[in-house]
Amino acid sequence: MSNQVKQKCKFAERMEGFHIEPFLWGLFGNGGTIAAIMFPVVVLLFGILLPMGLYDPANFYDNLHTFSNNIIGKLIIFTLLAFNLWHACHRVYHATHDFKFHPPLWVKVMVYGVAAAGSLIVFNLLF
Repeated sequence: MSNQVKQKCKFAERMEGFHIEPFLWGLFGNGGTIAAIMFPVVVLLFGILLPMGLYDPANFYDNLHTFSNNIIGKLIIFTLLAFNLWHACHRVYHATHDFKFHPPLWVKVMVYGVAAAGSLIVFNLLF
């Protein structure tokens, strides 16, 4: 057996117990936590304070524009949107199991592909 074949066999043995599911559950959990903690603040600002006139729209735009042009602000916005996108896609995929529909692998690839593509789009728009 050649060295190249032996190396491939060793790699296959190491990857045999590897599953991507814990990584996806981690993204799901982070997205759910961010949604539970941060989005009530977003709803308060955009849905209550701004429409009621309790916050000046000109000031709000200037503050939001300054925040979104800062590198830390961009990272926060990216984190909010990307993790929630992964959370939503994971929930949609597992909802199919709740409805007793066990989709094939290509459906899983498509669902998580939407989350990955959306994360890349958000990243490109911000940076």
